[in-house]
Amino acid sequence: MLDEKQKEQILSGRKIIDTHRIEHVKLYVTVGIKDIPSAHTPLLEALMKAMAVLPFKDINEFFETSGLFNVQELGYENFDTFAIQATSAEKETLKKMWK
Repeated sequence: MLDEKQKEQILSGRKIIDTHRIEHVKLYVTVGIKDIPSAHTPLLEALMKAMAVLPFKDINEFFETSGLFNVQELGYENFDTFAIQATSAEKETLKKMWK
C-alpha cells in the first residue's frame, strides 16, 4: 500500500500534469498550427523540470503509481487483485478516475 508521503507526491504530480494539460490546450488555441512544435518544447521542458522534484524515475513510473493509487482508493491492494475481484461498476469508476 502507498504511504501518506507517496500519496502526497502523487497528488502533487497530478497538479503538475493538470497544469501542463491546461497550458497545452491554451497552446493550441493561441499559437498558429505551424508554430506549435517550437512553442511546445518550452512547455514540455517546464513539465519535466516540475516533475523532477518528485521521486519518480520517469513520467511512466508516475502514471503507473498514480494508477495504483486509484486502485487502492477503490479498496484494492494492487492491479492484480483489482483485475480479479473488481465489480463491473468499480471498473467503470476506475475509467473515470484521474489519468
